[in-house]
Amino acid sequence: MSNRRLRRELRRDGIGWVSPATIPVTMLAIIFVIFSHGCRNGDPTLLQRGIANRLQQWQGQSEPEAANALFPLETESKLQMTLEDYVDAYELPGAVLAISSSQHQWMGATGQSNLTAKTDLLPTDRFRLGGLGEILIGVICLQLEMEDLLSLRDPITQWLPPEITEPLPDSDQITIRQLLNHTSAIPDLDRAAFRQAVLNDPTHEWQIEEIFTYMESPETAQSRGRYTASPLNYLLLELIIEQASGQSLAELVQSNIAKPLNLADTFVELNRSPPPVQGYQDLNADGQLEDVNQPLIHTGLGLRSRAIVSNAPDLLRLMRSLFFEEKLLPQPVREKMLTIVETRRGGYGLGIVNTMTRWGEVWGQTDTTIGFSATVVYLPVHDLIILSWTNRGDDTEMRLFELIDRGLTIVLGNTSRYPTGPTVQW
Repeated sequence: MSNRRLRRELRRDGIGWVSPATIPVTMLAIIFVIFSHGCRNGDPTLLQRGIANRLQQWQGQSEPEAANALFPLETESKLQMTLEDYVDAYELPGAVLAISSSQHQWMGATGQSNLTAKTDLLPTDRFRLGGLGEILIGVICLQLEMEDLLSLRDPITQWLPPEITEPLPDSDQITIRQLLNHTSAIPDLDRAAFRQAVLNDPTHEWQIEEIFTYMESPETAQSRGRYTASPLNYLLLELIIEQASGQSLAELVQSNIAKPLNLADTFVELNRSPPPVQGYQDLNADGQLEDVNQPLIHTGLGLRSRAIVSNAPDLLRLMRSLFFEEKLLPQPVREKMLTIVETRRGGYGLGIVNTMTRWGEVWGQTDTTIGFSATVVYLPVHDLIILSWTNRGDDTEMRLFELIDRGLTIVLGNTSRYPTGPTVQW
């Protein structure tokens, strides 16, 4: 019997489900839900808390000793059903949904990580971050400034060679801060042309200098000081932080972020084996999903920040540390990261998005890259972090907002206490 069918059978009989990561976890989860179904009344017992903690450790969660208790079984069941209905409705290979609050934590997965091998997707599987990696780049830049290795006020001409800066209009006036908050007026990438170039030579390891040949005309950019998102900003930041630190981005991700937070599944893809999860996309617009891992088709190949890999437990840990701890950034520096410039839908800080939703203010990131789409947000008023991702990369980013909205409705209820308007998402 498949895991999905087993979950539905358990629900029909009124029994909850915890997504398994290993066979022993599956067996223990069944014991746990049967025990809980017969005994749950108010707060979890010590035995229930112990089982919950052991489940989280076996699922590979970062720093399990700090993990919270599981949600009530009814809530978990609704979240899992919503996730499965979402994947079925949009015919996705698979998807993960994870929610963490000050009191509860839940991670679920459904679908497959490999359609050919019919391998079940797990909540702890790894995926490509794409633009979510901007959060990590923002943190690293601020850390290097604390070490007096660079200043956000530095012009990019101080760190980059003329062959890169000269094609950029008034490059001597562009600062590192403007790269971080996308106010540099550097034009966007001609995404269609670059995508076709990737498809023509899918194993080519792109160098950053090559990417600028696909830059749109400078006339298409906004005036400097106004928000205009372009991936070229963060490609330049990679070169700058490597020049300033004398280390590669892969080394900085490990030493400055992964090691302090004990993130075992966060790294630059080119320096480790590719993620086990297969990414899919309808590259030829023929209605058929192509596997973009075999052979490898990846716009981040050689571009470092676009090739950062992580998983749900690591990202929850990262967001928790960013907003509640000082292991990465002390509070005054974190406030600098969260200082925003106005955008059409809210604001943008140094690598992080700010917007208003019907659930209140949120901070986070969202992006679609070849083969993957992901969103992670923190809701301060609810003290809650929610993340979702899917191993399909085309036209799925907005659908992830729908999944997050459904998940928040289950956890928080259907609230309308916050204002709606043209800048409100979801």
